[in-house]
Amino acid sequence: MYLKFFLPASLLLILLSAFQPQIEDAYAEDEFLVVELFTSQGCHSCPPADRLLSDLVSEAETEGKTIFPLSFHVDYWNYLGWKDPYSQSKFSDRQRRYAKQLGSNVYTPQMVFNGTSEAVGSRPEKVKKQLKKAVRKSGKSDIRINAELSNNKINLSYSVTHAPQNAVLQVALVERNITDQIARGENRGKKLHHDNVVRVFKTQKASLKEKETSINIPEDVDLAQSLIITFLQDEKTLEILGAKQFKLK
Repeated sequence: MYLKFFLPASLLLILLSAFQPQIEDAYAEDEFLVVELFTSQGCHSCPPADRLLSDLVSEAETEGKTIFPLSFHVDYWNYLGWKDPYSQSKFSDRQRRYAKQLGSNVYTPQMVFNGTSEAVGSRPEKVKKQLKKAVRKSGKSDIRINAELSNNKINLSYSVTHAPQNAVLQVALVERNITDQIARGENRGKKLHHDNVVRVFKTQKASLKEKETSINIPEDVDLAQSLIITFLQDEKTLEILGAKQFKLK
């Protein structure tokens, strides 16, 4: 207890800051970073990673960083007594593709950065290191997309300039500010909060000509808390080449 009276103020500040898992990276206007978190409400080690992703969402919004966080809920934890209502088998398959490409294991919580590297999503220092490493400059490719709401659908028209031959356009409807009380499983009794949860995910062929597609909106999605994140991805290497987002309301 007496140490605090003898430590210089500057040293005390350094020691205190060392215990705060902050992410402090500034990106230039022509740089971007897509962060995909593979998580589950049935995984006891996932809530810290969910909070870390929420921090990234807040930083992107308040500090104007060109970072695009997405939370993919996998389904392979559902057998433990709690079925994650946001889980989809296609998200588990997506994670397995990354594991094969990156030479990693399939686990939660895992973060993938621009499709080129990965880290344990609940470890701030490892995440911070990968954020610095994976950020890249936007290339010549540019995504142009328009959206219209019609009843329970989102109608999209899109085109991509300078799209590489193997490129596909990934379109995600994500929902922020979700809170659930967990009744069973490893997180029984906890109230979990999530941001940028992927509710709908579609893969479209990148095209120079204008194309159209639509997204069926799940009944329980709050559009006022939702947005569209689109990103261009190399179908073979899984590298992400550019990204954009826009709000629906």
